[in-house]
Amino acid sequence: MFPAHLVLILAIFQASSVQPDSAAILRDIHAGKYKEARVEIQEAIKHAPQDARLWSLLGEVDAKTGDTNGAIAALEKARALEPRDATIYFNLGLLFMQKGSMADALKVYSQGLALDPHNEPAIQNYAVLLVHSGKPCEAVAPLRKIKGAKPTDFPARAALIESLWKCGNQAAGKQELAEFLQLPSASSSDRIKLARVLGQDSLLEPAEEALKNVITTSPDFAEAHAELGLLFLQRAQFTDAAYELGRAVQLEPFTARYSLDLAQVLLKEKQYPTALEFLKRVKDRLGNLPEYQYELAWANYGLGYVPQAEALLETLVREHPELDRPRYSLGNCYVALGRLPEAEARYREAIAMNPNNPAYHAALGQVLRKKGPDGLEQAISELETALRLLPTDQDTRVQLAICYEQKSDFSEAERLLESAVGERPEMTEAHRVLARVYYHQGKKEQGDRESATVLKLDAKREARSRPPMGNSSAPESF
Repeated sequence: MFPAHLVLILAIFQASSVQPDSAAILRDIHAGKYKEARVEIQEAIKHAPQDARLWSLLGEVDAKTGDTNGAIAALEKARALEPRDATIYFNLGLLFMQKGSMADALKVYSQGLALDPHNEPAIQNYAVLLVHSGKPCEAVAPLRKIKGAKPTDFPARAALIESLWKCGNQAAGKQELAEFLQLPSASSSDRIKLARVLGQDSLLEPAEEALKNVITTSPDFAEAHAELGLLFLQRAQFTDAAYELGRAVQLEPFTARYSLDLAQVLLKEKQYPTALEFLKRVKDRLGNLPEYQYELAWANYGLGYVPQAEALLETLVREHPELDRPRYSLGNCYVALGRLPEAEARYREAIAMNPNNPAYHAALGQVLRKKGPDGLEQAISELETALRLLPTDQDTRVQLAICYEQKSDFSEAERLLESAVGERPEMTEAHRVLARVYYHQGKKEQGDRESATVLKLDAKREARSRPPMGNSSAPESF
């Protein structure tokens, strides 16, 4: 998906520039009577099948009724009849963008710009297409052109900063960012929008600079503190995130989002007592929100109050059946309570609602593995799905290796575990299972080495351990 404020959407069609014979068509389009207009256009086309204007109008009607394929077909016909009309190419490009056909969109935009090289909205859309098609370096030149013609075009300048950073030209990106932040006409909201775009693309350094610039000039702007807090959360800098979100809550205590985000930071940092105390303080204002109920359940679960968390989540699932996350978390509660069949059912419900969440498949796989030989093949299937959705998840890799160990497929288990410890050398559980797998295969030397590694890691963990604040088995993402 394209950030909406980066794409300067052209009017899909300029009906005022089209003068078909029948004024009734235009009247119906303006009145939103697209079904009637379509019938009238099709009738007119029967009498004038070579009129590109009529085919363009048909494309407009189809686009406005959501028939993107029909709109594209009509515009392709208009283009064949009027190949020098750049507007047709640009409109086709927008439709291809909506359809997700980025290669086709780039092609027709390029062709349209060859006919009308100074069309600024088209230049900007073309540049954004390049950025999001993995060609940020090619986007720099057209965006500089927009900047030269319209220095206060903030979406174009934001896209230019993004393009330079993605292209690896950080020096130029920093210069553009500095120029943007110094523009008298760039409001705090403009600078926050820029930071949001950069943060969404994981360009955290320039995003942080933009937000700190806002806070320097407007220290009591709650939204800037909140966005900076979320940026720190992306970096797992929980203490900094909690400070900034706490400041946002101080400045605007009645903005629910700030309080909920602060609670989430505390929960992710496993500061469960602090999170629970904070949630109790804001109950009167936020208690009816499903997000509040979910975070309250998470705090209780983290503190080991599993029955309380279960009760909260069961109510949430009943009152908000459209939410998948509470079902998954309720499954976690059932696992903690030893009620595996109920956990399996909840995980399957969550997967049915959101099949692309790797955590759901991983959780189901672990429950199925606990069923013994009868669930082993299904467990492997679910864990492999989770790993396909999130290849960097080494915890799932270890769980999958344990399944193969149980199948006595030690070579596959060894492959998975060696990959896991290669990526995360301090992953104690991976070394522990790998030692077992080596011993199973008679590789005593390697097994002894892994066992020694486990002892060292355990000793290191003990040396730096602090008293637990809650249930250590609480998931990172509840």
